[in-house]
Amino acid sequence: RDSQQAAGPSHDASGGRLARGLSIGAAALAVTVLVPLAIPGFNVGAFPQGAKVNLWGTATGLNPVVTLGNDLRNPTGYGQITYATDSPDALYLRAVTLEDFDGQRWEPDQRYGLREPGVENMGTDEVRASIDTGVVTTTRITTNSFTSPWLLAPYAPVGFSNLSGRWSWDPLNLSVIATDNGSTAQQQYDVRSAEPELSREVLEDIGPVPEGAVDAQFLALPDTTPGIIRDTAAELTDDIANPYQQALAIQNYLRGPAFTYSVDAPVDGGYDGNSLDVVARFLESRSGYCVHYAGAMAVMARLAGIPSRVAVGYAPGDATGGSVQGPDGLELTEFTVTSQDAHAWPELYFDGVGWVKFEPTPSRGVVPDYAQTAFAPGSPVPNTDDLTPGGNPPLEPGTPVDPPMGADGQPAGEADPDRARETSALITAALVVAALLLIVPFLLRTLRSRNRRRKFNAAVGSRGAATLAWAEATDLAADYGHPALPTDTPRTFATRLAASTRIDDAAATALARLSCAYETEEYAHPDHLVHAGWEDIESVVRSLRERSSRTVRFRARWLPRSLSNDS
Repeated sequence: RDSQQAAGPSHDASGGRLARGLSIGAAALAVTVLVPLAIPGFNVGAFPQGAKVNLWGTATGLNPVVTLGNDLRNPTGYGQITYATDSPDALYLRAVTLEDFDGQRWEPDQRYGLREPGVENMGTDEVRASIDTGVVTTTRITTNSFTSPWLLAPYAPVGFSNLSGRWSWDPLNLSVIATDNGSTAQQQYDVRSAEPELSREVLEDIGPVPEGAVDAQFLALPDTTPGIIRDTAAELTDDIANPYQQALAIQNYLRGPAFTYSVDAPVDGGYDGNSLDVVARFLESRSGYCVHYAGAMAVMARLAGIPSRVAVGYAPGDATGGSVQGPDGLELTEFTVTSQDAHAWPELYFDGVGWVKFEPTPSRGVVPDYAQTAFAPGSPVPNTDDLTPGGNPPLEPGTPVDPPMGADGQPAGEADPDRARETSALITAALVVAALLLIVPFLLRTLRSRNRRRKFNAAVGSRGAATLAWAEATDLAADYGHPALPTDTPRTFATRLAASTRIDDAAATALARLSCAYETEEYAHPDHLVHAGWEDIESVVRSLRERSSRTVRFRARWLPRSLSNDS
């Protein structure tokens, strides 16, 4: 410690260790804020899908591994997506389906080898036949900051237009994914979708799925399926032969009075997730959110022999009250969705019509017309109004829609002042962090210098003053890129510094006086002390500044090297 002090670094009581600690903290904060900006894909949720850190707004995304709980528990909702459609029914925006279930989690199967390029015209023969015989919908989607490699679209898409980037689609589930590391962010595109005309009568006439009609993975379940899941599925479906009636029995059981919707209960109860064990705990506790309801119905459907998968995307959201003109002059009714509309729902396969959406989550989404008229055997007849939140009838094309009103009496589709304040607060916080990262080293160095000068003035004429002055001189030299070497004596350092920097004669004399004062204070008798003044420090730093480049002066002031030399 004494040898290091002799070499020049300061070890007075000016807070060197505190300065070093604060500098490390500032650097850690900088890494925390800035590194995610340079690494693509980190998000709200799990790598590699979802929201990236965005200091100028909120980027959002949907995690296909169904960790939707954090989004749903956000009290404000973020990442507004706008869509406009001519669909008379409530529209779900689907991103991807999860069909690969190993008992621990539902996952999407990428099937890169089976994907087909280009999405201007897409879809299987079965789906494209629905263009002539089924319901055809045109939807314009504005993604804003929604960031995901999967493309949002109503099911089943048969063509996209005005879409940037390169995309491919999966014939087994019609999911669309970017093939060039692209993203959905800041896109506005039109999608045409088609599906068969579905009704209770159509679905009731369909028998069990023939063997081999769909890939075996849509029926696969591990042998470790808990007993409560098997027993519940058997109790609901064993006495029913018709697949459609079995599906309704499962849906209406989960939507029945015994179950409640909650985003907090699974966390509090320790069963938040989508594994088989979580489904079992959910059936015991009978409280959860869309992930639990969709997963439970998909698993019980497979136990009943009905192929199933879980779709991930957004529930219909809220009407804005506005409309836009779509392709060929179509009038499209406008809606918005946020992270709070993130949703998961089951899709079940019926031979001849394909994949059919169900809605087992109470108080979320909208139950399709074809699923509202039946009920599970032994269960009370469900109230249709309860199955359709708000009891809103389907919209007729071109019908004006009154926007929902917020608590402040303003239309809910208008700019949310709380969200605007939240965004403003985020920007302000980012700017404050950036300013602190720049100003903290400057403040620490200034405080150290002032503290030394105060102590120097108090000790003038006595032992200790020269040590303080010399510590300041060596730190100043380090700030301007000329640190003392471990082998330097005060005299050799002063000589080398004067020669290398070519400071003027007055500054060189002041530097020599400072080193001489330090030497006599360290090694001479108190009666023979040589005194130096603080004006000698000012003379040295003035000359160093005049002979340094603009970059060096900036670093010396805002990023002083002497702060990192503390030990």
